[in-house]
Amino acid sequence: MAHITWDNTFSIGVEEIDAQHKIWIDTINDLHDALYHSSSENLTAKTNKAVEAMWEYTRFHFQTEETYMKSINYPDLTSHQAIHDMFSLEVMNIYNDIKEGKQVLSTSVMKMLTNWLKEHILQEDKKIGLYLSR
Repeated sequence: MAHITWDNTFSIGVEEIDAQHKIWIDTINDLHDALYHSSSENLTAKTNKAVEAMWEYTRFHFQTEETYMKSINYPDLTSHQAIHDMFSLEVMNIYNDIKEGKQVLSTSVMKMLTNWLKEHILQEDKKIGLYLSR
């Protein structure tokens, strides 16, 4: 599975959110690296650290994005929050499983995380930029 590479197709036209999306992409890429490029001796420590960073950044980013949507009276805020809540639950479950010592990271989990992030930015978050440009 390849890294996500930022390009302007991911931009929603809101500097703070775009900057956070870049960091979030880096966080997913770090998790990918930890899973696929760590030696067996340090795999657990590196994946734990990467999953923890992803969990913390997910919460931070969603809070920032939702606060921004409120500030512009974004009409689809409620449905957007529901999407955030569902994904947050997925990430929290991965985080909790890792903390319990379970081996939950796999190609399918990485694919789900990567695809979700790309699709969410390109489909849902892009709507914020469209709303602003109307």
